[in-house]
Amino acid sequence: MLTAKQMIISIIFLCMAISSHAADGYISGKVYWDENSDTPIPGIFVICYDYDSGIYENMDMTQADGSYKMSVSPGNYKVFAQSENESPYISEFYGNTFDGYYAKRVNVLADEHINNINFGLTKGGIIHGRVFDINKNPLVHLRIEAYDLNGELRGYEESLENGHYYLHVPEGEYRLMANPINRNYVAVFYNHTFHFHEARIFAVKTGIGYEYYDFYLLEGIQVQGLITQQGSNEPVSDATIWALGSFQHSASSLEDGWYSFIIPPDDYQFQVEKPGYVNYISEIITVEQNMRMNFTLQKKVVPVYSFSDCIQLLQCLSGLPGLSLSNMDLNKDGQLDITDAISILVFLSH
Repeated sequence: MLTAKQMIISIIFLCMAISSHAADGYISGKVYWDENSDTPIPGIFVICYDYDSGIYENMDMTQADGSYKMSVSPGNYKVFAQSENESPYISEFYGNTFDGYYAKRVNVLADEHINNINFGLTKGGIIHGRVFDINKNPLVHLRIEAYDLNGELRGYEESLENGHYYLHVPEGEYRLMANPINRNYVAVFYNHTFHFHEARIFAVKTGIGYEYYDFYLLEGIQVQGLITQQGSNEPVSDATIWALGSFQHSASSLEDGWYSFIIPPDDYQFQVEKPGYVNYISEIITVEQNMRMNFTLQKKVVPVYSFSDCIQLLQCLSGLPGLSLSNMDLNKDGQLDITDAISILVFLSH
């Protein structure tokens, strides 16, 4: 028999459990085949992640009618409809996107039921393979990305516990890259190249599988730093940083001027370029360990010529003293516009 103290503790825990359950909300909806919104897709895992941290919250599997329902704690979530590895359907986040960064936020309050979080999945092709290091050890949770021929990211998937990946993409042409985000491996395109334009092109057809396309990744060294403008120390974004060694590697600076990439140990000459700035070229640098390298770019000085400068130059070249600012600046704004240019050409033709 429970003592009075034990009974009180039991009642407290029961109340806490009831209170916790009552505070939960719910997310529900249906998953359809996008080509025919009346066709439900059973057997799809619908997974709920915390919107900011990406931490798993709960999941459910769609029923025969395509419906699902799951309980969640109050908060903001991204909801993901994940098809099976061999399924032709393409997984997506709520908001009709393959990229979790662009997922539509689902806010759930205590005791609130958010319904109609629906998905319309399209069919595509599957590219399957494995990801290894150079010693043929499988690499887990490493991202395989598909880019169209213009270099736009069109889909990605992470490798599983055994290194296998199953990449689902819409019909089209793609180049694949193994992208070891935040890990000390060198990003590589298929097949064994660091260059986008040298990578194999996959012509993917709907409903067709492509098997045994394996990646082998080298361990590398992180080089990172800031790109700033000479004189002002303002960050320079969208600058391209090249590491020119036995192979070429590149990175781009972010909005705050920060860049980072992983490259194999080697001797490199670093080159930084951006339109409107003078290219920076370094000496040969041996990269043997993680290092920080900051670069300063000098802005190009663009010469500015006034209308009167142009008139004086034309006077010297033509020998015509009648070519003057007063009779050629038709709208009297001191600027050389298209109307003035035509007037000058007519004058010179006579």
